[in-house]
Amino acid sequence: MAQLVKLQERAEEFKAANTEVIVVFREEQDGVEGLKKSKERAKSTFRLALDTGKKETARWSPGRRQFANYVVDRNGIVQGIIDGDLRDRATADELFAVIKKINSETKKE
Repeated sequence: MAQLVKLQERAEEFKAANTEVIVVFREEQDGVEGLKKSKERAKSTFRLALDTGKKETARWSPGRRQFANYVVDRNGIVQGIIDGDLRDRATADELFAVIKKINSETKKE
């Protein structure tokens, strides 16, 4: 939840960078209702997803307390992985570093 709040503070910057942020919750015990509450509490404009069974996200963050963050380009190619755990998750600055790299490479094409 704290990461969502911090990212939301920079929502306009993500939008200006032509970036869509999708946050996948794996630890939300209250399911969809809990996800809705988190979205409301954080006043989030991002797309939120839920995978409490860790069926889809297990291949991305296989460890029990592993919460990696992926930056994927418009072609679906992973351009950056920022490791994280339950307490220490990717910051907006870390995400923007990868986004900036992608955007500069796209401009070269």
